Order: sequence, then C-alpha cells, then structure tokens
Amino acid sequence: MIDFFVKEAINDEEASLLLQQVFSLAENKVVILSLQEIENLGKKLPKFCECLGVKSLIEGDACTLLQIHRIEIPLDIFLKRLQYFCKTESITCYVPSENIYTSSYYNYYKIMPDCEMIEVSEWLKDDNENNEQIYFHNKLMKN
Repeated sequence: MIDFFVKEAINDEEASLLLQQVFSLAENKVVILSLQEIENLGKKLPKFCECLGVKSLIEGDACTLLQIHRIEIPLDIFLKRLQYFCKTESITCYVPSENIYTSSYYNYYKIMPDCEMIEVSEWLKDDNENNEQIYFHNKLMKN
C-alpha cells in the first residue's frame, strides 16, 4: 500500500484515471472507493480489481488522500508516470520519498504540473518558516 496526497480535490473518475495511467491498467481493472464503502464491502472486492484506490477528502496543503492497494510498481517508474500525469492534468501530488522518516518529519516528493519534483517535509508544528515544509491535517473530512 502507498498513501499519497493530491493538492486538488479530485473526484472518483479523476482518481481512477490517475491510477489507470500510472499503472497502465484498463478502466475496469481500477476500483475507487471511500472508507465508508470499504467498510460496507468487507472483504468482498470485485474479482476483476487489480488496483484499489481508497479516496478521502482531507484538510491542509492537500485536499485528497489516495491510498493505493493491490498493485506493485518500482518507485522510479511510478514517479516518472505520475510526473507525466501531473503535467498533463495540471495537478500537484505529494508522494513519500525513499527517505520518508527523518527525525519528527515525513519526507515527500512534491510533483507539480511543470514537472519539477522537489523533496519537502511534512511539518508537525504551527510554524511554517519556509516553502519546503507542508502540512497535512490528519482529521478526515466527510466525503
């Protein structure tokens, strides 16, 4: 599983398109559900599902949390394809970096539409002194 954040609020169709393009899957192989829908399904996911995305709306520097299940891809290929998607769809994503844990911060790659990718840190305090720190509020909003 990988958790990553999208700066913009995206709907289920946009989340599905993102996963289809990044993982090179047909539309019918990707399922996007909310946390509530996952709880209602239990363990009965559709058999055709090769990639499950659990989408939640959040607060902070990002509006969407997308948790990806049931599929594997090398990080370098994932980042390359996600960069292309961000550029073509004009969205910004935050993806955990290889050095995700350093002291009390989490490190992420910030992937922007202009294809620039920079490493940023999640900050846990109320003082954001520079643009290299981002804030994700852990309280999930209702879908």
